[in-house]
Amino acid sequence: MANHLKNEEAKGGHHVKENKSTFSHLTNDIETGPKNDGTINGAIDSVENRDKTACTDNLISYGKASNALSDERKISNMTNKCSVVLIAKIFAFMAILATIFAIAMTNIQTSNNHLRSNASNGSTTIPYTDVVVIGAGWAGLKAAQTLVASGKIVLVLEAKDYVGGRARSDNSFVEGSPTELGCEWLYTGETDMSAYLMEEMGYDFFPRYELHGLNESSIFLSTTTRDEISGQVVKITKVLNDTEKMAYSDNIIDAYTSYLRSSAQFFYNNSGNIGVKQDESFADALEEFAWQQSGHLSKENKEVLYLYESELEIEFAGDDKNLSVKELGNDAGGYYEGGMRYTSVTGAGFGNIAHEFAKPFLSSIQLNAVVKEINHEHDSVVTVSYDDANGVSRIAYAQTALVTVSLGVLKAGNIKFTPSLSKEKQDVIDAMGFGGLNKCIMVWDDPRDMVWPKDDLWFSLAAPGEQSYGKWTSFFNPSRYKSAPMLIGWTSGEDAVAIESQSDEEIMNDVMKSLKIMFPTISIPTNYIITRWNSDKHFKGAYAYSHVGRNMTADATNLGQNMNRLWFAGEATDTEGWHGTTIGAWNTGKYAALDILAFLELE
Repeated sequence: MANHLKNEEAKGGHHVKENKSTFSHLTNDIETGPKNDGTINGAIDSVENRDKTACTDNLISYGKASNALSDERKISNMTNKCSVVLIAKIFAFMAILATIFAIAMTNIQTSNNHLRSNASNGSTTIPYTDVVVIGAGWAGLKAAQTLVASGKIVLVLEAKDYVGGRARSDNSFVEGSPTELGCEWLYTGETDMSAYLMEEMGYDFFPRYELHGLNESSIFLSTTTRDEISGQVVKITKVLNDTEKMAYSDNIIDAYTSYLRSSAQFFYNNSGNIGVKQDESFADALEEFAWQQSGHLSKENKEVLYLYESELEIEFAGDDKNLSVKELGNDAGGYYEGGMRYTSVTGAGFGNIAHEFAKPFLSSIQLNAVVKEINHEHDSVVTVSYDDANGVSRIAYAQTALVTVSLGVLKAGNIKFTPSLSKEKQDVIDAMGFGGLNKCIMVWDDPRDMVWPKDDLWFSLAAPGEQSYGKWTSFFNPSRYKSAPMLIGWTSGEDAVAIESQSDEEIMNDVMKSLKIMFPTISIPTNYIITRWNSDKHFKGAYAYSHVGRNMTADATNLGQNMNRLWFAGEATDTEGWHGTTIGAWNTGKYAALDILAFLELE
């Protein structure tokens, strides 16, 4: 019990400090003798003084007694009297100890209730919890739900003013339906997350079976030709019909996809063989393929090929010069058989869903709480230093901590770890790929401004040369699910990072140039939102990808490995092929929480 009191005092529990003071006061009084001060100790002192006087008087009386009493009887009587006094003192001392124990236990229970009350109310001055979770994205939320359901005291520290992380819904941009600034699609099939959201929470989403693919896009082929009469160069844009799209797909796209897959297989088969090429980037693969097909590639074929490469960059959120063929080549042009769902529909929205999911434990979440340092050097406690919503420095104490911030935040070194992360873990953080992905979300108030086909979901622009590379050439059309015409432009990789230094007006000029090639009569949108995920210091990008020359599974395993009382989760730590997705975030948050629960059981 004394050790428990010391530990609680070290954690800042003021009730425990009072307990220890009371305990010391009582024991000191017992040790230092009579202090008739009107307290329990005074009462005990009176008993002791009275007993001592009685013993002395008895001894004097016996000395003056008749000689008829034998010495043996004298001794016996004195012994009996003093024994009674001794027994009385023993019982008095035991009563003191019982009182001390009762007071201590009452105050300890009061202190524990105080700690739990603070935790359940989301207090910023919580001195001690079971787990501190850093980040309220899907990994942190799933971990918190799992831990709270098991009766653990959890404190979630979120740097932003909302929950959901890279799942964020804007509910004011378009009347009646959400607008997703981050993730929009949910992988379904046999996944725990989709089952929970759709079956337990009752959400119904629009079904889709592929995030993006040229076969399901309206492809606008923009090319140039020379006018036979004037001799001037003229731009020509045409929409490929289904037959033309299939021709391009069956010829150039399928051939490039086969090349990527065979290259990936070659790298895997020769993994570790000295003197044999181990990997290559998508950019190198495209250059080699184009060289091999140089006698068979028309100008239009090259444009479609470049467009396809830019679509792969959007899918993986990385620049093609950094994407690994060995790791990603087999996924190029593939379909996820489990299906996908579009979440940004009336009554849903990925960010809104995250908020609803967190409601049962919302009181355990502190928003605008920016973590500065995590100290995990002690064997029994982790301390997390952070600034609260008012900029006041706070310290949270916990048995364990779970870090779910993005890989971009770890790369930037925004959080100090004491002691530092292992060299192996830090090297993995520095080497892993973390990509950029941004959107230009546009809306038109007047339905007559919709000069594009309402039911076509994607519009892709194949432009001359490398103009299709990472530019604003891919547009999603969710208009049928919104109350107003809407288009969303996508850009990724280094171009997604580069546009963040441009003004909104400069970006809109570039976007409108692409749109006018496809739809010459299109008007300026009534309103727009341009995301800048890389510039946000609390994210520093979109999601992880497989970097050329790296083993994603090995890197993710290392990143997710706990260090004593410190755990890691998030899509970048996924080892089951779900990195870069909300499924990966959900799964790793759940697994980390289960590991922490098992660890705490052994405490």
